Amino acid sequence: MTKKIRKKHSPSKRKHAIMRFLIKNTAMVWVASDKPADGDQATVEAWDLKTNKKMVIYPEIMEAYATVKCKWSVYCAVFCRDQLGREYVQGNWICAKEDYRQDMLANFLSESHSNLLDSCNPSHVLNLGWVAFEDGKEHNDSQAIKLMEQRDCWSPLAPHEIKG
Repeated sequence: MTKKIRKKHSPSKRKHAIMRFLIKNTAMVWVASDKPADGDQATVEAWDLKTNKKMVIYPEIMEAYATVKCKWSVYCAVFCRDQLGREYVQGNWICAKEDYRQDMLANFLSESHSNLLDSCNPSHVLNLGWVAFEDGKEHNDSQAIKLMEQRDCWSPLAPHEIKG
């Protein structure tokens, strides 16, 4: 009987572990009104959860987000302001049951985000946003909202403020 030889150090497993480490303690943040100066679509930014600051995306981190699949937990939010000037957020948590890459998040979120938007008073709606955490755990709402506030989520005007 021959003994099966097992490779002790798999380069692909090592690369995957390094990529996982690179995106640990980060969050992806998207706010609809935060568009670049050229008027293109709003972009997704990576934020470091330890320092609570926007991360510089190096090629290694970009590759990690593009290749590593995670069980994302995502906080979807609609930012609203009523006629009395009170600001409020309607949001919900979506926890993925399977692993997704970061580029697959938009498709994963579109239906639930549109349902959340439909449940809001249309004359109060200011903005939309989401925060995706790679660890698959539900974080508190205030942490997610704080990240979106750093992307200026309250700056747009509500429809009732434009009309009158």
